[in-house]
Amino acid sequence: MTPKEFNDCLNRIKNGDSRGMEPIYVNYYEKLVLTANCELHDRGRAEEVASSVMITIFENAGHYDYINFPDAWMYKAVKFAVIRQKQRLQREMLTDFSDFRYESKDEGMTFGIAFRGILENCTSRQREIVLLHFVYGLNIRKTAKAAGISVSTVKREISAVRSRLEFLRKID
Repeated sequence: MTPKEFNDCLNRIKNGDSRGMEPIYVNYYEKLVLTANCELHDRGRAEEVASSVMITIFENAGHYDYINFPDAWMYKAVKFAVIRQKQRLQREMLTDFSDFRYESKDEGMTFGIAFRGILENCTSRQREIVLLHFVYGLNIRKTAKAAGISVSTVKREISAVRSRLEFLRKID
């Protein structure tokens, strides 16, 4: 979604046309869920976070200035929503099932578990770069700008993550 399209949608919402939210939802909802899920490791909570971001956009569309980089803006919005969600989770009493183990013959699940394990062992900067570059589809230069780091650092971090992911090609 281009910045003009994104801002046109916000203007439609601001002028009372709720249909302006649909293109934003279609383009970003699943990306927001994936981003939140990488941090929360709970699809249900990730969907709650993504929905809260969408509701906030709908309710506050009239207060936003022109947004030049909607992909980066949405990424930051979900990142702050995840932080708020984690703070709420710390206040709740949760039962820990981390010792629960199960066997699965589903290769897709095996791949997903392996991929999640690799992301968990990445630095927060590496996870942020993976999300901006691969999930949101920003090019390396825009990823560097959104993350506030140099282009060479982005390239180095992508290379490091790719080397960690190399063994996943062997999983069928």
